[in-house]
Amino acid sequence: MWHGLAGRVCHNVGIASDIFVSHTFNIMRIKLSVLIFVLSLSILNVMGVEAEEKDARSNLISDIKSWVSSTLSIQQNEIKVLALDKRLKIPVCEESYTISFPYQKTNNTVLAECLKSEWRAYVGIKIFQQVNAYAYTKNMLPGSILTMQHLTKIEVNKNSKGLLDADDLKDTMVLNVKVSKQQLAEKRHLSKGVKVFTTIRDLKKGEKIGANDFIAEIKSESQISKNQLLVAEVIADSRASRDLQIGTTLSHSDLKLRKKVLVASEIIPQGQKVTPFNTNVSDYFDVIATDTLMSTSDAEHMEVVRTIKSGSPIRLSDVRPSLMVKKGDDVYLVIEKGSLSITTKMLALEDGKFGAQIKLKNPESQEIVSGIVSGPGKTKGI
Repeated sequence: MWHGLAGRVCHNVGIASDIFVSHTFNIMRIKLSVLIFVLSLSILNVMGVEAEEKDARSNLISDIKSWVSSTLSIQQNEIKVLALDKRLKIPVCEESYTISFPYQKTNNTVLAECLKSEWRAYVGIKIFQQVNAYAYTKNMLPGSILTMQHLTKIEVNKNSKGLLDADDLKDTMVLNVKVSKQQLAEKRHLSKGVKVFTTIRDLKKGEKIGANDFIAEIKSESQISKNQLLVAEVIADSRASRDLQIGTTLSHSDLKLRKKVLVASEIIPQGQKVTPFNTNVSDYFDVIATDTLMSTSDAEHMEVVRTIKSGSPIRLSDVRPSLMVKKGDDVYLVIEKGSLSITTKMLALEDGKFGAQIKLKNPESQEIVSGIVSGPGKTKGI
């Protein structure tokens, strides 16, 4: 092989001598050295570009952290610049990169710009600012009342949402869910606690409920109805509207509440006046109509429009104003001026109920005047 190579390369040499062999290796060594030099330059150039890009990325991240830290008044170690796309070409910026928040409603993205090279890119960031929060000090079951004694203060990421704070415990709060020791306390775990009342013995329908027949408990607002919001004094002055088992959470429908109402103390025939002699104010435990009268004064100067049975509550719809004056009756007209009062006997020219204005005639002078009915056989001047 060497003889053939020598014949082609060194055509003026007749045979492949030691001199030829040495000459050939020298040429190959030179070519190899040139090749290595070229490759080295290429590698160094690539390494230089990569180092330059690495420095640019590092500078960009540093500028972003510095600007966000200054703008939001937080520590740089609380800021993380999210991974940049490897395809993103970041130029070396002679001055610092210009950083800004491009969106008003979020701080999760910054706009980075190199003004001289007219380069810009949107870069994601995360802020891990620490804030005070609470964790549970022990395992607790749903329905448990939560107090500050059941919590310990810890620090968590500010981005954590729905965390419990001390203000949430200003009211009595009850757990909705089972929680574990060291679990982060959240608002959704709790609801406002309200006082309800539970029977501690069986009660029969119509039986009077005493203060020793029930106890107060705190339950989650989400687990009770508005009908179960009662007052202890009202319950202790009521009767059971149905049979109640021990452990029943009382509601309005379980009770017949004591009410003071005006009832007929005897049968009151239709047309008869309501007076303190045929009525009295009594305790009443059944359901009553909204227009039920509560006192004798509510029925003053009234007569019943239908017969009322003894013991029945009297309603506004059962009565009407009664006639205080009848046409042709002799009535007294009282006229008052300051401390002066003059009473004159008059003749009623028309019927009149309490408060009604009627015509009156003076039998001596025949003068006709008007008066206001103020009671049986009585009127007063206008």
